[in-house]
This record gives sequence, C-alpha cells and structure tokens, in this order.
Amino acid sequence: LVALVLVFGTISASLAALTNLSALTKVWPWLNAWLVDHQNWGILFQQITPMVMVIIYNIVPPLINLLLNLQRRRSTSECMVEFFRIYFHFLLIQVFLFYTFAGGLLQNIHEVVNHPVQFLGLLGKALPSNELFFLKYLVTRCFLLSLDLLRLTDVLVAFLRGIFRRSKTARERRTPCCGWHTVDHPNGGNI
Repeated sequence: LVALVLVFGTISASLAALTNLSALTKVWPWLNAWLVDHQNWGILFQQITPMVMVIIYNIVPPLINLLLNLQRRRSTSECMVEFFRIYFHFLLIQVFLFYTFAGGLLQNIHEVVNHPVQFLGLLGKALPSNELFFLKYLVTRCFLLSLDLLRLTDVLVAFLRGIFRRSKTARERRTPCCGWHTVDHPNGGNI
C-alpha cells in the first residue's frame, strides 16, 4: 500500500507541476501572451488536471481490493471497512498533501532555493492558490460519481467478460476476476 501512495504521489506531483499555469507562464513567458489570445484553451487546460486525477484515482479501488483479498485474513465486511479506511487516507494524502505541497513548492522553487529560511512563509502564501483546483476536483468527482451510480464501468466489464469468456456456472459468476465483481453481484470496492 505504501508503494501505491508513492507511485500515485509521483503522478500527483507531476500533474501539479505540469498543469500549473502560473508556474508555466514564469518558465515560458510566451505562454502568457498565447493564453490571453486564446482564453478558452486556458480554461480547458485548468479543467484537465482534476479530470485526469479523478480518472487515475479510479484505478486505485480495484488495486486496493486486490491487495486486501490477497491477505485473506478478514471477513468480507472487515475487508470493506478496511478498504474505505485505506481509500480515504489514500485520497487525503494524494489530493491534499501531494498536490498541494508539490504545487506550492513548484510555484516558489526559486525563492525556496535562494531563501530556505522563508520556506514556511512561501508555502503559506502558495497553499491558498490551489483553492480553485479543489473546487474543480470536487465538482468533477461529484459529476463522475453520478456516472458511477449508473454503473457504466460494471456494465462495460460485464459486456467484455461476456465477449471474451466462455459460459460460466452461477458460482463462477459470483467469484471476482482480477478484483472485479459482476453487475449482478456488486461489491463496495467497485466505486
């Protein structure tokens, strides 16, 4: 589980660095003039980060379920409680800590290197600059939650299983394959 946090933390920090418009306009001054001429692209570019993070973090629940099922030392209800506890902490660490600190540090990396004593003051000024990201992330997450309630991913997985696999018995249909449960036997981990 620590490996998941580190791998996805690197992805979060990279996204924070590569999609921060204020930091990118300092590095590439021509980008600011281009964004003034093409304002719609700037708005779209700012929407990409929360969308990519939500999509990437939707990969995590099946991985956590797979790891918890490999342990095989708990009942199903205890696995579900453990899953939600781990997933909550994972999202808290990834979305808040990694993205915020990476975004705050990368905006002021020049000042941090030149004046390391002022690190906390610079970080305190940079943290509130990510508030729009959190609002966009929340809206994107809630929008995609409505799609999750339609269970489109489970229907797609069931469809692909039906195409590529032979007919199964009722017991085989109930058992998960690669951590994925079928539509007729859902699990809390397929959020």
